[in-house]
Amino acid sequence: MNNFRIKLNSADQVIRFVAICGKFDDDITVYNGSIQIDGKSLLGMMSVDNRRNFNVRIDTSDCELIAKFKNDMYEFIVKEA
Repeated sequence: MNNFRIKLNSADQVIRFVAICGKFDDDITVYNGSIQIDGKSLLGMMSVDNRRNFNVRIDTSDCELIAKFKNDMYEFIVKEA
């Protein structure tokens, strides 16, 4: 699955999130309601309300790359109850 939910609780987490996204060549899109944000854009990510959960998608079909991305994003992933 290349689409999952994340929560960024602070500016430091946003900075770490963007840094992680920058390590990947594929497009990473964050969805904030109907707004789409480039996950590699610090300015874009800092401009959204971080009190919400976001959907994030990495645009690849490479299962190993998706697993690596999800592992790198572990601290931000919303654990479903």
